[in-house]
Amino acid sequence: MENQILQAVREVVSEPNTAPPAIALSLVAQYADDLKGQNRGKVPGAYDIAGKLAGLYESKVIKPNNGIRRKSVVAMCKPLGLDLDDLAPDIESALTALDTLGAKRGAAAHSLRGATQEVIHAHQARAWVEDALVALGQLLPLLLAKIRRRELIHVAEMS
Repeated sequence: MENQILQAVREVVSEPNTAPPAIALSLVAQYADDLKGQNRGKVPGAYDIAGKLAGLYESKVIKPNNGIRRKSVVAMCKPLGLDLDDLAPDIESALTALDTLGAKRGAAAHSLRGATQEVIHAHQARAWVEDALVALGQLLPLLLAKIRRRELIHVAEMS
């Protein structure tokens, strides 16, 4: 999922001869200091910004993000100005499925061997993974469509 979102961001911010997409403006607002820092304190030219924005998004958002839960999806979307609340009715069940898999996997993976409080049967684990795959199949096309249409769903608070 992360790689597909990153690729869509790269495509959109570097498209020549177009008005700056809303997600590029969101990224510029988020990473203005980093952009100037990478350009010896000066604001980089318009042609230099595209690659730098995608690189900053990758290094600050995509690479550190290794989760599947709602908070991880929000972390990928927020710098792009995408607010999942605007998609809430359409994606709530998908986000719940991702949260379930992430919580169950995390509880098992980060507990001492044999110290998990819940016995997980293979059929349950398969069902959680299958639900998460279906959820990603629903969620990813919606997010990619929003990114590629260069829409600003909602200016997410940048904090």
